[in-house]
Formats: sequence, C-alpha cells, structure tokens
Amino acid sequence: MSFKELAEKKPRWGFGMMRDYLKNKGYSWNHKRIRRVYREMGFNIRIKPRKRLPVRSPKPFVQLFVGSTRNY
Repeated sequence: MSFKELAEKKPRWGFGMMRDYLKNKGYSWNHKRIRRVYREMGFNIRIKPRKRLPVRSPKPFVQLFVGSTRNY
C-alpha cells in the first residue's frame, strides 16, 4: 500500500499515527521526511477550534454549618 493510498484510506490518522504505522511496517523514513511529504500531498487535518466557555460570575459562598455545630 502506497503512502497516498494509506493517507486517503485513513484520513483522520494525521501525521503522528502515519509515522508510527510506517515505523512499525519497517520503513526507515524519519519523522521530518514523513511530515514534509504529508504536507506536500495536502493531507493536513484541520485543527478544530476550542469551544469557548461562557464567563461565570462568582457566587457567594454558602456556609453549611453554623458556628455552634460540630462536624465529627
């Protein structure tokens, strides 16, 4: 299976998984060559933007125990 076929078959793998797979298969390419070829072929995965959380307003602390009770 060629590098292009593998990248098209597993589009969500990305560079890291592709590098590990090729290393396990016995290819002697280093990570810089694999990254360069992967980029040149246009197989970069879009990085999903992080979901923005709403700003929370601080709530006053509610004291559960009064001073006269003991917590054993």
